[in-house]
Amino acid sequence: SSDQAVPRSLDNNNNDTSRLQAGKRPGQLVPRRNTQPNVVFDDVDTKELFPEDCLVHEDCEENEFCSPPPDNKCVDACTLDVCGVQAVCTSALHRPVCSCPDGFDGNAYDKCTKTKSRVGMKFRRK
Repeated sequence: SSDQAVPRSLDNNNNDTSRLQAGKRPGQLVPRRNTQPNVVFDDVDTKELFPEDCLVHEDCEENEFCSPPPDNKCVDACTLDVCGVQAVCTSALHRPVCSCPDGFDGNAYDKCTKTKSRVGMKFRRK
């Protein structure tokens, strides 16, 4: 018996897309050269085939998220009502990010309150 593998088809449909090469172990596949010209598909991503704007968040701009089915639309992340009173919303990585504006303190997801001025306050010295 010979230690060399005999070239054979890898699938049951006899479509020779890859072959074993003589002298190689069966687990080492060598791609067969494609003798057919490259096939180019035009307009595969059409509204008729894929009516959704998005399927995952990454299909949208970074400041938008993909709304759940059946809508599947790219929506600005700041349209979600997650920021607190007086908070400012900015979008990043498909999510809303809340922050308190300058001159305000607090939890931006709950409520921002105006910071009291320290002008004229007396500080104790130790």
